[in-house]
Amino acid sequence: MSAAWEARARDIAMQPMPSDLARVVDIMCNDCERKSPGRDWHFLGVQCPGCSSFNTVVESVISGNGSGVAAAAAANGGSGGGSEDRMEN
Repeated sequence: MSAAWEARARDIAMQPMPSDLARVVDIMCNDCERKSPGRDWHFLGVQCPGCSSFNTVVESVISGNGSGVAAAAAANGGSGGGSEDRMEN
């Protein structure tokens, strides 16, 4: 999967987040189960700094435009898990 994760990281680097969608989030990796606070959110995914996987879940939104969280979750294919501060990547 490392080639896929590298490609995803390149895609994210080439597509910066607009300021109105910028967020800082706490994530948990579904692969290595590492929790990582203070990560920059991107609609294409949030990379785990431990194993480089994008198989992560947002546990909480630390900062950002709160009005866009539900829309960001919907754009990400999720409903936000019933809570505006929780979305899956």
